[in-house]
Amino acid sequence: MSEKITNTFTFYGSAQIKGLESELIERFQNDRASGHNEMTAVKRLLFGLAEEAPFEYFERIGSHWAWYFGSELKFELESKQYALEELQDYITACAATLDPDVIVQMDYIGNTPEIVGTRFTCLDSEGGLVSEYAKEELNCLFCDEDDIEELLENKGNSDVTVMSYQELDELILNLKESAVHDFNAVSNRIPVVLAKS
Repeated sequence: MSEKITNTFTFYGSAQIKGLESELIERFQNDRASGHNEMTAVKRLLFGLAEEAPFEYFERIGSHWAWYFGSELKFELESKQYALEELQDYITACAATLDPDVIVQMDYIGNTPEIVGTRFTCLDSEGGLVSEYAKEELNCLFCDEDDIEELLENKGNSDVTVMSYQELDELILNLKESAVHDFNAVSNRIPVVLAKS
């Protein structure tokens, strides 16, 4: 698996946390607009390092690279092959200095997609990381539900799995619900309620 992954972060917490989410988006937008190297933005803007500074991407963020691609409504980063779990942990620890009860949700999906998932993180009362996730690796052809029969006919007797985009949307929702259910059960926080899409 070597596809690109879109990692979308959602922050739950105080007004300061909502402000942090907006500030992250603004910082990355401004950096992009000023023509800086987008491939070094994560280490510069989140870790405070110089562009030429060495940085162990895989160890620090969970993937070989990550970059901001211009989302204005949510804090989103694209990575290669892996979701940005270590970066989510780092962001959670930093955000907890503003609000110890912060919860960070990361939804991720590959561009084909080969992988979809949701992960929730927070810190416990002793500063330890609490996380729960649900994910699914996929090996399917995707099409609209009205086109499944035709696609299967064209593929003949091959052992191809087909999933409709509607089924994919339902799977993603089920993964989010599973992850939030498990997280709420172990986090000892005010339960997270998923926003309606």
